[in-house]
Amino acid sequence: MRNLKDFVSDWIRDKETDECRGDMVNCGNELVMVRLEGDGGLLNYGLPDGRHDHAALFIMRGELHLTLNGNRIGLLAPAYIDFVLPNRWENIELKGEVEVYLMAAKTGFFHEVTSKLRTRISERMMAFAQSPFILFSSEDAVRMESLVSALFSSMTERIDVFRRELVQSLMCAFFM
Repeated sequence: MRNLKDFVSDWIRDKETDECRGDMVNCGNELVMVRLEGDGGLLNYGLPDGRHDHAALFIMRGELHLTLNGNRIGLLAPAYIDFVLPNRWENIELKGEVEVYLMAAKTGFFHEVTSKLRTRISERMMAFAQSPFILFSSEDAVRMESLVSALFSSMTERIDVFRRELVQSLMCAFFM
């Protein structure tokens, strides 16, 4: 079984420079997040080899350009993208001065978090699977940044009996 940290590490460029900073946190092998900031070019150009469970990117600053099923797409921050399978993701590029959170979660963990939401959003799930992007207004971006920062911070706590549940609750709030 492939480790999520390895999956995420394969996605990040090998050479970090003085202009790029990345911090990785995890909740066991169920959820891994990386906060990257710097001058574009921080990701390798496609998803790492092998099947991923759930991968997402929250772009707080900068631009994301990618090819989705043969169509070239560009998104300006603030935006959220779900790397939904079986879509073909290629030529993934971050441009400009960027700040992003990269997230990878095991399927079971992700389903636990989103199970209560599925009945409420079921009619939109097919449309979202075909175009899995959300663009935020500046007001919504401030709220989303707070939730993502809280989620990231909660994962730095090393010993807490309810850490997993806290992380799941914050993820649920983020997805709502």
